[in-house]
Amino acid sequence: MTPNEQQSIIAISLFAAFADGNKDEREREQIKQIAEGLAPDSDFNMPALYQDVLLKRRTLEQCVAE
Repeated sequence: MTPNEQQSIIAISLFAAFADGNKDEREREQIKQIAEGLAPDSDFNMPALYQDVLLKRRTLEQCVAE
């Protein structure tokens, strides 16, 4: 799996977590576990990915296409 694919899966997880409008710590922990499972040796910037999703710099459609 490529780094772009990994980030897209994590971004899709973020979209799902934010869909209800709540920011739950349990959801954040699950997303962190997903990220660690998909890319244990990756050094991508998780806070930047959160911002990209929240600020709509990434769309669900883009992530699904990747």
